Amino acid sequence: MEKYYIAALCAANQIGGRRIKLLIKFFGSAKEAWQAEKIDLANSGLPTSAVESLVLFRKEFPYAPEKLIEFCAARKIGLCSIFEEDYPPILKEISSPPAIFYYRGNLKPFAERIAVVGTRENTLYGKQVAMTFGEDLAKSGLTVVSGAARGIDIFAHTGALKFGRTVAVLGCGINFYKPSDPKQKLLEEIAEQGLVMTEFEPRTPPTPKTFPQRNRIIAGLCKGVIVVEAGEKSGALITVD
Repeated sequence: MEKYYIAALCAANQIGGRRIKLLIKFFGSAKEAWQAEKIDLANSGLPTSAVESLVLFRKEFPYAPEKLIEFCAARKIGLCSIFEEDYPPILKEISSPPAIFYYRGNLKPFAERIAVVGTRENTLYGKQVAMTFGEDLAKSGLTVVSGAARGIDIFAHTGALKFGRTVAVLGCGINFYKPSDPKQKLLEEIAEQGLVMTEFEPRTPPTPKTFPQRNRIIAGLCKGVIVVEAGEKSGALITVD
């Protein structure tokens, strides 16, 4: 139950991983933080704007943790918090690891992972290289990580699925795509053979801000990043940085 309170807290604006840790340290648990009075939230060390944001969110969605439990159970969505054993230890090493993430599939927290990323506007050469990297890395026992975006990402995932395991890190909610969407079919295949994950609330749409956030997780899960094709100013190079 605790992880659902963490997720509910994270759903409020201005509440991220560092502030979750601050709240849990002060109150003893995410549940106590969720139920805390406004004056106690202010005394916890949260900035005033974050306190106001959390209080407003709680007022609008008073049963957010309970609703989240029901929603995830009905759709077979897993939830993992940074305090659990199944949380990938390598991901904890980045400066801002997600406090929680939603997922479908098999976590395998200690898997050896390599990212393959690149442009949505790929050439035929880029498609062939991404597919080959995906196939060869998976064949060698490595897990291929990418962002499930059109172009290089999709080809890397597709190649990996032929011989092994792949992880898709989404820049939107795990329940955003409709069953009729062609991408949803690929994500279902990935979940069966690997993992689909995201830190965003299940129905969150993709935005220009969510993709850079997503990219730090791709990099954080992996021992290295392969860029197949990318522009000088691109999400792929944000992942490299």
